[in-house]
Amino acid sequence: MKTIKDAILNIGSDNITLAIIDEKCSNSFFYESYKAYLGFQNGNFIDEEDLFFCIKSLIKECETSIFGKISKILVGVPGEFTQVIQKEVEMSLGPTRRKIISRDADNILIKGEPLKNDSHVAINASPICYILDENDCTLCPEGKFAQNIKAQISYVLCDRYFYDLFNDISDELKINFEYTSTMLAEIMFLMPRVARDNGAFLVDVGFTSSSVAFSQGDGMIFIKSFSLGGGYIASDLMDVLNIPYDHVVALSEKININLSPSTNDQYFIPVKNSNSVYKISDINEVAISTIDDICDYVQKAINNCPYKASDNIPIYLTGTGFANIIGAKERMAQILGKNVEILSSPIPQYNKPSFSGIASLLMLMQTKINKTGLLKRLLNNFKYIFRRK
Repeated sequence: MKTIKDAILNIGSDNITLAIIDEKCSNSFFYESYKAYLGFQNGNFIDEEDLFFCIKSLIKECETSIFGKISKILVGVPGEFTQVIQKEVEMSLGPTRRKIISRDADNILIKGEPLKNDSHVAINASPICYILDENDCTLCPEGKFAQNIKAQISYVLCDRYFYDLFNDISDELKINFEYTSTMLAEIMFLMPRVARDNGAFLVDVGFTSSSVAFSQGDGMIFIKSFSLGGGYIASDLMDVLNIPYDHVVALSEKININLSPSTNDQYFIPVKNSNSVYKISDINEVAISTIDDICDYVQKAINNCPYKASDNIPIYLTGTGFANIIGAKERMAQILGKNVEILSSPIPQYNKPSFSGIASLLMLMQTKINKTGLLKRLLNNFKYIFRRK
C-alpha cells in the first residue's frame, strides 16, 4: 500500500473536509471529501466522540479510495480555538554589518517562540515588520545590510484543549497531525497584499461560529471569535415560524433579503415531490434579524480591536455562513458603514467563499511542497511560518 504524505483537514463548524494535494497539478486536490458532524460552540466540541468517528471515517474512506495510506495531515485550526500575541525580538548578526540572508529573517521568528503552557501552544509565526539597525523598517530584509535585526512578530496560539484533543485523535489513528491557523492562511493567501500592508479586517462567517481578524504586514495581530453564524438563520426560521427542517434547507437556497416584497409575494420550494409556499416578508424578517445580530457581533469585535484600518480599506467577508444569502453582504456594509468585499479563492474550482478555508490550506500546502532545505529545518520548530520571500 503506497503512502500519501500530504493531506489537509479543514475543521468547519458544520462539517469536516479531508483532502489530499495533487503534487502533479498545481493548486488542485487528488482526493477530497467532507462529512457533517455536530460541530463546536463556545470553544468546545459538542460531541468529541462524534468528532473522532467523523475524522476516522473520512480517513478510512479516503485510504480505501486511493489505495494508499495517509501518514501526515495538516489540520486547519478554526479561529474559535486560537488567539494571537505580539513580541518584539532582537538578534545580533555579528560584530559588523553584513548582508541579511533568508535564514536570518526566519531564525529571529523562531527565537521568540512562546513556550508551551497549560493553556496554549504556538503554531504559527509571522512578521509584522523587521527593523534593521533601529531605523530601517521593512518586510523583506533579505539582501540588505545590518548589524542588528529586530522584528515585531505575531504568534498564533492554539488552545490547549484543541491541541491535546487532536493529538489524542492523532495517536489513536497513528497519523501525524500538524497544525496551522485557518484564518491566517486565508489572510496570507486570499487577501490582497496591499490590503494587509495597510491593515485590514477579515470576517469569516461560518455555520455556527464566526471570526473577525485584523492583519498587518504578514501577521494576524488581532482575532475575536463568537459562536454565531449563518446556520442560526435556519434555526430561527424553525423556532419563530415553526417551519420543518427540510423546508428550511430548501428555503436557504432561495432567501434574498434585497427584495422589497408585497404582502402576497411568496417563496416557492419543492420538498418531497410537492411544492410549498412561504411569505417572503415573513422569511426575510427572521433572516434579517439574525444577520443583524451577527453583524452587531462583528461591529463589537471591530470596536474592540486596538488597531484601525484606513477608512478606504474594505472589510473582507468570507466563509460558509452568508454564502447563499443574497443581500447579506450589502446588509453588513450598511450596518458597519464600510465597503464590504467578498473574499474567495482564485482557484477556479474553489472560487466561492464557502471554500475559502480548504482553498487557503491547499495553497499553503502547495507552497510547502515547493520548498526544500531550510524549510525542513524550520519544520522542526514552527511547522508553518508565514513570511513573504
